[in-house]
Amino acid sequence: MDVDKMGNEYVQLREEIPFASLHSFVTELKTYAIIFDNTALGQVSNAFNYFEMLFDLNEGLAAIKNKKTTKENVIELMRRKLVGSARCGKKLIINIDKHVVDFVNEWTSTTKIFDSSRIMDRSTWKDTTAYHMQIV
Repeated sequence: MDVDKMGNEYVQLREEIPFASLHSFVTELKTYAIIFDNTALGQVSNAFNYFEMLFDLNEGLAAIKNKKTTKENVIELMRRKLVGSARCGKKLIINIDKHVVDFVNEWTSTTKIFDSSRIMDRSTWKDTTAYHMQIV
């Protein structure tokens, strides 16, 4: 692990074959990670579509912009993908592309079916008695 100027730890992946160690890196994570995809055609999100469960929030944001759906509908689709990933024992990867997404105030549900403060709090999420059945 390397440390940046601010004291934050990060892992720099060095590999000859693209994505060879990315899946094992994500599988072994005990915290959350932000992965910046600098590949030409978004190949990292395509790889995660096979390795884990991918929710393409970028497509949802485009549909909202084009008035084809609502934010509440996209949150519901994200909840369904979260339930599916938990059911299969996979990690949920959320592709936000180049957008800035506020999961604390904006992209959370008021009905507690996708309460991002609870979902993205690892200790709350790991406690299966506290919250799991409310989102199913």
